[in-house]
Amino acid sequence: MLSLATIIEWDALGKTIAASLVGGVGVMAAFSLAIYGGASFSDRRRAGQTLAALWAGTLMIAGLVLSAGGIVVALVVITSG
Repeated sequence: MLSLATIIEWDALGKTIAASLVGGVGVMAAFSLAIYGGASFSDRRRAGQTLAALWAGTLMIAGLVLSAGGIVVALVVITSG
């Protein structure tokens, strides 16, 4: 009779779960920064706070770049293996 340890590779399963959690939470957090930055940019620009709007726009762009980077890394990992 086969034991469960021989059917499931626990080391590989653990690495997969950890990578998916880190990747999922990371991309979600980066995109949340992009949404916050975009909303803040719009509010600050309307209020005439130019410097604050610039920082909020920078936060939005950084969040978008990080989100896109995470998605690209995930696609590379999926297609390479």
